[in-house]
Amino acid sequence: VGTRNPSEYAKISTASICTNLSRYFCIVSGLAIGIDTIAHKSCTNENKYTIAILAHGIDTIYPSSNKNLAKEIIEKKGLLLSEFPLFSTPQKYHFPQRNRIISGLSRGLFISEASIKSGSMITANYAIEQNREVFALPGNITNKNAEGPISLIQQGAKCIYTVNDIFNE
Repeated sequence: VGTRNPSEYAKISTASICTNLSRYFCIVSGLAIGIDTIAHKSCTNENKYTIAILAHGIDTIYPSSNKNLAKEIIEKKGLLLSEFPLFSTPQKYHFPQRNRIISGLSRGLFISEASIKSGSMITANYAIEQNREVFALPGNITNKNAEGPISLIQQGAKCIYTVNDIFNE
């Protein structure tokens, strides 16, 4: 999981890590633009499993810019999943609810970039509460979106540099 506005470093790192993880694990994320899109796309590019957890009914795709990606997920061994009934529209309070499902379905959580007050950090906190492994990509300390992963590392999340750091755990 991560920011909707990733740096080039986060884009490249996320794509590489998710591509390699997808060979052994199903990748779960939230279909948001940015890091979520990169995570899901890394799977569909390799014809690997991915699950997109939606914050609305499955009859709607939000953001609409990810309609083609949602179709691709379904066509290539993936799943769109929601706890919200059909015709539910995206509401601000739905996203934190969705985030607990992302972490709940996951064996571990990888966060690449996120500000301290973000949905990604909500997901990370759920993962910690659910006793999941949390992996964080260290970032440039001048980048506001590095604050979340750095904070998680300070709290005991596993600092990762390559996918092998996750595999070793």
